[in-house]
Amino acid sequence: MGIFHKFILGLIINPISGMGGSVGLKGTDGRDILLEAINHGAKPSAFRRVKELLNELKSIESKIRLR
Repeated sequence: MGIFHKFILGLIINPISGMGGSVGLKGTDGRDILLEAINHGAKPSAFRRVKELLNELKSIESKIRLR
């Protein structure tokens, strides 16, 4: 019987990631640019995108452990 090791995956989520680009700005570095993005209608999408990623990983969930 062999030793089985799971791959450990660490995940850090930046909740404002992608907000600037979604409204044609170059990122969301700094409070002023973030506020401008919000004023242009930007909505957070990072958590939805992470959920999509985790759904894709279901096919290998027996081989990974999330941290």
